[in-house]
Amino acid sequence: MKTTVNISKKIVGIIAGIYFVSALASAGTSPQQHHSVSTPPAKPPVTYTDCSTEEIPFETHYEGESSAYGHTDSIKQEGKPGTKQICKPSKPGYENKTTVTTQPVTHIIVRTPKPAPAPQPAPQPTTQPEHHTSHRTGAICRDGRQSSATGRGACSRHGGVSEWLYSD
Repeated sequence: MKTTVNISKKIVGIIAGIYFVSALASAGTSPQQHHSVSTPPAKPPVTYTDCSTEEIPFETHYEGESSAYGHTDSIKQEGKPGTKQICKPSKPGYENKTTVTTQPVTHIIVRTPKPAPAPQPAPQPTTQPEHHTSHRTGAICRDGRQSSATGRGACSRHGGVSEWLYSD
């Protein structure tokens, strides 16, 4: 009989709990919501006036590399500054309101390395006039005349010596 009484008490307790929970659910409250919560008064609205426009500078990016011999630059994309509008609040204690109106366009420069300079060509041997074992017999002057002089001053009045004449 003692166990039957205990079981009856448990059943009554469960029924009472279910009734209590259903009563709370129908009222739309939970056990934690029995405390009243006060909401702070709403702040009066703030207006932003005295607006000014400022320029946003563009960034410059480089593509490519330089070499030991330098580089050449070419513009891939022209940079353009952006703009932003800054408005001041009508009441103290608030921060300025900043709105970007135009995004800046990045300036892109492509660097092309200069190639190594070409090696200097080997010096060419200078052509020396043929050395004759015979002796000079005269000269042909630059103006086409022939002179019999064989030393310095030959063809001096005719533009200088164009070619020496030798005997075989």
